[in-house]
Formats: sequence, C-alpha cells, structure tokens
Amino acid sequence: MGLMLGPVIGGPLYKLCGYFWSFAIFAGFLIVSLAVSLIITPSSLNRKIEKNPLLKTQQKVVSYSMFLKNPRAMFSMMSCCIVCFFMSYQSPFLTDVLRKEKGIDEIWSGPILALPLATCFVGCILVNKAANLMSRRLLILVSFLVLGFSMFLQGPSLLLSFPDWNWIFLLGFAINGFAQGFIFIPLLPDALESVYIKQGITEGEDH
Repeated sequence: MGLMLGPVIGGPLYKLCGYFWSFAIFAGFLIVSLAVSLIITPSSLNRKIEKNPLLKTQQKVVSYSMFLKNPRAMFSMMSCCIVCFFMSYQSPFLTDVLRKEKGIDEIWSGPILALPLATCFVGCILVNKAANLMSRRLLILVSFLVLGFSMFLQGPSLLLSFPDWNWIFLLGFAINGFAQGFIFIPLLPDALESVYIKQGITEGEDH
C-alpha cells in the first residue's frame, strides 16, 4: 500500500513543496520505518522458542544466518532484489520522460508510477491459482520472461518495431507490476523450503 500511495502523494507534494521538502518528508518516513523494524524484528525466526527457554534444549533455533548461508535461499533473495530493481529504477527519471517525451502532465506522474504496484497487488492475489497449474520454479521462470518482455513494451522497443504510443508504454508498465507479483510470492516459500531441506526441518513442526 505504501509503494502505491507514495508516488500518488509524492507528485502533488513535489509540485507544492519542491524537491528538498519532498525528500525530507519521505526520508523521515523511512527513518521511522527503520526504527520500527529494528524494534519489532526478533533475533530468530521462531518466536515461541525465544519466549520459552525449555524449548531451546529440544528444538533448533531458526536463525537468519541459515538463509544467508544457503545458496538456494540467497538466490531467491537476489531474485527479490532484481524484481525491486525493475520496480523502482524508473522513478528518478520517468517523471521527466512522461512530461518531455510523452506530453503527460506532471500531476499524472504519481498515478502512473503507482500503476505497476497496483497490478502487482492483483498478481499477488492471483498467483496461488497459477501455482496449482505448474511447479513453483517454472512459474518463477515464466514470470521473469513476462517481466523481461514488459520492458520491451515500456520502451517501446525500436528493435521489435513497436510504435511509440502511450498506451503501449502503459500496458508494458502494468504487465511489469503483474509479473512482479507472480515472482515475489513463490520466492518466499522457495527460500523457506531450501532451509527446511538443508536443516532437516519438517514443515508444520513447532519451529
């Protein structure tokens, strides 16, 4: 929700306050979110063991280092970073492109930047149905291919001779977010599964 609301609020705020105060206000939100994260994030992933010292002698503490030392889990995390790159790399220069090259007023920059995040939300809802039709890894691979194709639409690509029409750009932008939702959701269980296998943990046990 924050990723969708940020561009929508940021556009009018930039027009009203300018760059410095827009930057300062949103930087303040990020500092607060960092502080809250540091407070509420537990030192291990299984809170029940932390709260009950008797369980520590019976069961293994699931630590963050288990993920950092697991190649398959790290691959999933790096894939998340790549998706985040596809999600956010346009933000610094897209507003100028929309205004100067596409002829779109600045007031629409926020909603357009929020478009892939809205379709990402839809993708996150629908991904479970797609997961029933194919394996998790195949779903991630297909979604990455769709994500890559959406970049050709956003150009739009001269290589593929796509016409420079705004609706093609917006379609590619929307597909970009939709594919991100299909990638993000399967990656988390894939990372968890890799740790379960390596550490000999059975899903459903009190870990």
